[in-house]
Amino acid sequence: MTDLPVATKIPAAKFANFLDEEIYVIREKSKNPFSKSAGQGKANWVLKGDIFSTTLLVVNYPGKKEIPAVDKTFLSAILSAVGLGMPAVCWLNLSENEGFFWNNLNEMKAKNILCFGLDESFWGQAITLMDPIGINGKTIIPIQSLAEVASDAAIKKSLWQQLKKIYHV
Repeated sequence: MTDLPVATKIPAAKFANFLDEEIYVIREKSKNPFSKSAGQGKANWVLKGDIFSTTLLVVNYPGKKEIPAVDKTFLSAILSAVGLGMPAVCWLNLSENEGFFWNNLNEMKAKNILCFGLDESFWGQAITLMDPIGINGKTIIPIQSLAEVASDAAIKKSLWQQLKKIYHV
């Protein structure tokens, strides 16, 4: 994406049947709200969906750029149950974001962060799945992989209990 100048003049002729004045479009330069900055420079994370969403999904599908269709369908059903959809959330695949670890979650703007199928190497310590972690006003929930959740009724129930708390449904 190229940077646009601060103001772009649009000739009135383009709007001859609508306006008879010149139009200026003012653009602010915006910074990616999810860029990593820890004093050692910046690295942008590869994020998909609505980067301004209050919900961030973190998944790990090595060698894949997209969530597999079966898991994405199941994930869509989960999100639908709390009144969301894939276009309304942001998601990050660890396999596309080398060097992204749990402490980077604090840099994210999202308030609700659902982490599916991440192992101890991501967390850097033993964690309890389905036990929410509160940090700086964010709720981070470590969850089994989507495939595990889909195949286990007890895990589904536990996830639903957590989602009801954070999404007030």
